[in-house]
Amino acid sequence: MFTDAAQRQFDVLLFRALDRLTREGALETLQYLNRLSSYGVGFRSFTEPYLDSCGIFKDAVIAILGVIAKQERIRMSERVRAGLNRAKERGARSGNPVGRPKVIFDWEKVADLRNQGRSWREIARACDAGVTTVRRAYGSMSANEGVPKSRE
Repeated sequence: MFTDAAQRQFDVLLFRALDRLTREGALETLQYLNRLSSYGVGFRSFTEPYLDSCGIFKDAVIAILGVIAKQERIRMSERVRAGLNRAKERGARSGNPVGRPKVIFDWEKVADLRNQGRSWREIARACDAGVTTVRRAYGSMSANEGVPKSRE
């Protein structure tokens, strides 16, 4: 469509409703409509008479869509900031998936329970953590502190 518009193969783009033109959001929609205008192609919505670049309110329509796009960018920025703050509170680093919060438990308790002959599942329940988490902690602890590794 944009290739044809650039070649001026049509003068007006008629769409049923703005959401049928694109569902990408206000900013992208505004960019598409501005692109059409730059090619000298007007646009009209069949069901939304206020979306008409061919009438006297052309500049008003573009201005209103611009304000809507700006508000969408602001809301998106706020959501991103809120998500980063939530991730930070949960102990995740920015740029990494939030995932589950870091498990905090007593490493010495893991070693003591393991030395008592407890299974990984029992240790995990006692520490309120996953089996893989306690095994990984025990493995890194034994590598760093000389605690004997399990044969499992």
